[in-house]
Amino acid sequence: MRKDEYMIKTRKSMRRFLMRQKVGRKMSNSATRSAPAASSQGCTIAELAGEIGLQADEFKEWLTFSSDQVQLADGTFTHRNNVTQDTLLGENSFQIPNTMYMAWFGEGWGVGKTVMNWGVNCNDMKKLGFNVVLFDNDYYAKHIDAKYLFLNQVGSLASSKQLHGLYMMGHGGNNVLGSEGWLPTQAQTVLGPIWSVPYVGGGVGSGADSIEGRLQYHLGAVIIHACDSENANAKSLKSANGIFSGEPGTYVPIPFTPSVDPIAKHWGIEYEYLAWIIQYGGKQKTNYFHTTYYH
Repeated sequence: MRKDEYMIKTRKSMRRFLMRQKVGRKMSNSATRSAPAASSQGCTIAELAGEIGLQADEFKEWLTFSSDQVQLADGTFTHRNNVTQDTLLGENSFQIPNTMYMAWFGEGWGVGKTVMNWGVNCNDMKKLGFNVVLFDNDYYAKHIDAKYLFLNQVGSLASSKQLHGLYMMGHGGNNVLGSEGWLPTQAQTVLGPIWSVPYVGGGVGSGADSIEGRLQYHLGAVIIHACDSENANAKSLKSANGIFSGEPGTYVPIPFTPSVDPIAKHWGIEYEYLAWIIQYGGKQKTNYFHTTYYH
């Protein structure tokens, strides 16, 4: 076992590498928007970034320090802005982003969410140890500017260093995502406002008109169930070593099947007992959990 490995501690399980570096993602509804991390002797911030799927060169934007001064492995101190490659003393404490923002722009109201396994995916994210914040376009009246409510939440979670990634389901194109599709009947099948938002472009900061413009750092995970979402614009939202999943061309999901579930597979999947028992998790220091096929 490498001495510089970062590790997770869960409420219900103890990883075999727990004695070294710790990242505390809690399971179920007890997960927090940021997760605690503690260094082991000789580790670096760059290694932590690689293990949780974020970019080392952006650590000032996503890592929260407990103090302005960080103690190095040799016992000296340095300012927190200078520690990317420095080897650290054990038990320096930090907070890392631990929130998945799940956004529903789909059709069919509650029935649509059920057949697309929306609730299953939400619960699986919690089992992995993420805090889940939900955006549900169905809850907003037609005259509400839901687009900016969605973007404001993206910006708020990112600026507070809580946003790990995005999972979005709806309609899309090469540089747009939202509830605005091409079907003539869509106005009747979308309960909330009909709109779309660009992945990139539209300025930066609190008034930005795109997802990219509201982010201060690249994300650890971007998963999109929408047409044409496997494109360079969408991929540019994730970090260099982050998780990405999009749909090439027209997205035609088959309800109640693995084409829409489970998204937990992106954090690791292993089949046991003739594939009737499945273990998810592990990547990006997430929790492991088991389920039966098909849950």
